[in-house]
Amino acid sequence: MLSVWNRLPDRSSGGLAYLATLFVILRREDIVKVSLNNEPVEVAGATTLSAAIELWQFGGQTIAVAINGEFVSRSNYATRILEAGDRIDIVKPVGGG
Repeated sequence: MLSVWNRLPDRSSGGLAYLATLFVILRREDIVKVSLNNEPVEVAGATTLSAAIELWQFGGQTIAVAINGEFVSRSNYATRILEAGDRIDIVKPVGGG
């Protein structure tokens, strides 16, 4: 399992990812276990999808997200709260021809 202790971003990068991860560490009782691309991960309770995307360092990238097999519109990232057992798939488009 990917532990929050091993995934703490460098503090010099600052921002939401650092603060969100630090919050998880400080509030261990509020941990929610989810699956990210078939890997178990932990996030703080009441974490939004948009905060998790930043935490997982996908922020600013062109991605598509599905939770439990259903596509999530980008307009819903900020309001979609992750729940225990959610299966999150994040994919990046692949160019080619």
